[in-house]
Amino acid sequence: MVATHLALSIFSGGAPGALLSLVKRNLSFKSASASPAARTRAQEADDLRAMADRFVRSDPGFADDLYAAATRHERAA
Repeated sequence: MVATHLALSIFSGGAPGALLSLVKRNLSFKSASASPAARTRAQEADDLRAMADRFVRSDPGFADDLYAAATRHERAA
């Protein structure tokens, strides 16, 4: 379900930040002590790349989309 929603967000021309926002809401392994303001774009992008690493073998196309989203997020000002 989440993968389907993410794929639709990517291909429907949604804002690049929309994908990262959805992913951040669904990541349950993050520490509760880390405040959102303390994280940099590079750290968020690294988290997204780590998520993509988990999909490389099972869904390489989705992993590629996550890698691309991480790069766009990191480069956005």
